Amino acid sequence: MIGNRFLVVLLLVAACAGSGGTSKVVREALVFEVDLFLEGHKKIGRDRLVIDSGFESVEGRSKGFMKGSLDVVGKHGNYTFSAHTKTALGYEEKTWTGKVEGDRIDGFYIWNQRDKAPVKVTFEGRLVPAQKPAKPTVVPPPEPSQPAPAVPTPSTAKPPSPR
Repeated sequence: MIGNRFLVVLLLVAACAGSGGTSKVVREALVFEVDLFLEGHKKIGRDRLVIDSGFESVEGRSKGFMKGSLDVVGKHGNYTFSAHTKTALGYEEKTWTGKVEGDRIDGFYIWNQRDKAPVKVTFEGRLVPAQKPAKPTVVPPPEPSQPAPAVPTPSTAKPPSPR
């Protein structure tokens, strides 16, 4: 009986994974460079948003916000998401909502601060291209017929001549 239950759970997990429904995991970290606008009009800065197994605002991290929860609906570069980030002490929190279409991202967050009115900030931007590692420079070994150049050692180096 336990074996049959395991098989049913395994089949449900496989069906959900292939359905394009809600997913909590993005297979690789995506980094977006975004412009931030206060109430959708006045540009107030830039940020980098990191979407992977959670959600993180690099600008937010510099102000004490931690990596937050993430819910994703969709697949193949076209999806909507919602996220929740807060400071370590919980005095401030941001609720994020957005959509990703290909390499573009846009949305908004509501910034709740203790003893202040909530602030709505919109964002839009593009995926940061993945950085390829630099190719190492390979220096070929000297030809066997040619001796390696001599490197002076302290015992073979000539002292400078006095002038």
